[in-house]
Amino acid sequence: MPSSISRRRERTAVPRSRFLPGPRPRRIAHRGFALDGAENTMRAFEDALAAGADMLETDTRATRDGLALAVHDEDLLRVAGDERRIDEIGAREA
Repeated sequence: MPSSISRRRERTAVPRSRFLPGPRPRRIAHRGFALDGAENTMRAFEDALAAGADMLETDTRATRDGLALAVHDEDLLRVAGDERRIDEIGAREA
């Protein structure tokens, strides 16, 4: 018969995910590991993997004509000093 401690462990065990199998905790690099400040770049992703990240996470936004950009924010202010929203610019402006 299981003890109360083992029953408690069963109730508090970290649930398994069918979408993210494997051991926990996971190191997920949000926008990569931007040592030089350039997030969502191949360099940031390579640095994240070299630093031990298990997964990479990025954000995408679409320009008004459908070009996908790897940018976290809805506008370009923080990354380029431009107040326009990503969905207001065209691919040529990106």
